Amino acid sequence: MKTDYDGERDVTNNIDQWLAMPDDACRPSLFSTCRARLSIAGTQDKLPCIARGGRYILPAPGTPTTHIVKPPSPFFPGLPENEAFCLDLASACGLPCAESGLDFRRDGVLFVTKRWDRRSRQDRIERIHQEDMRQVLGLRPESKYQESGDYGGLPAIFEAARRHGIKGPGGTDPAMFLAMAAVFSWLAGNCDAHAGNFAVLHGPEGPQFAPLYDIVCTRVYPNLATELAMTIGGASDAQAVREEDFVQLAGELDLAPECLLAEAHRQKEALRRRLAARPASGMGAEVARFVEERCADVDCWQDPRPRAECTQPFAPPSSVPQR
Repeated sequence: MKTDYDGERDVTNNIDQWLAMPDDACRPSLFSTCRARLSIAGTQDKLPCIARGGRYILPAPGTPTTHIVKPPSPFFPGLPENEAFCLDLASACGLPCAESGLDFRRDGVLFVTKRWDRRSRQDRIERIHQEDMRQVLGLRPESKYQESGDYGGLPAIFEAARRHGIKGPGGTDPAMFLAMAAVFSWLAGNCDAHAGNFAVLHGPEGPQFAPLYDIVCTRVYPNLATELAMTIGGASDAQAVREEDFVQLAGELDLAPECLLAEAHRQKEALRRRLAARPASGMGAEVARFVEERCADVDCWQDPRPRAECTQPFAPPSSVPQR
């Protein structure tokens, strides 16, 4: 592990050595291998660091990190590729997402995401205060899932946003942002969209939802449950969601049902365009097959467009950068 004069530590070689270890449950965490000081909440192994010139640096004490590195998982094959692919699809649907990509190393692949709770000012990186909706709602760490009974899912998040004046990313409508996120999570097979995966940035423009992050198609892993982290309308299981559940969710978010159904069809078409333009392989192909099945479900739903076309609140999507 290289130590620089200013207190930084280059841990790129440590990461490569970790990737070369046997891929099993006995492998230590990447975080402990690099002897990092600060951790990030969550069950997945991850390393906060500075990504600079193809190297990964642990900063000097007090210096903000700029990126988060997630290595492969011994329990969920293809997890970095899964998350990168899902965020690429979300971006194709026009959703604001964390800037991220894959770093293909000699002995494995890393998922690398740029921190959205940082800003650059006069050549310095500054932290932006953030908290997730679990914290906003005053929940215990173990209560991030709606099944805990401690909060009411997406409608509770919407009510908290309205009560605290939290806007969508870029000052947009928070209800539409939450609705778009719910539609995409269902289409992408992400059953783990819990309160901890919606964050709020407290910047100079006032509180706003952060870009989407931690989106994974959990449905491609047969050992994971199909129960939704937060219900969609009256459905608590992803396999049971129907058109009427999104109609109910629209009412709970004070949106016209036609608006949310139109959004489901819009995302369906955006997903098919992206999948046709960039055929996937490996884990991406597994996710793509599931997404197409969900898109086929939406084909059977009422399509209120153009009679009830809703304004898409975000800028046109851009491609997810690859490292």
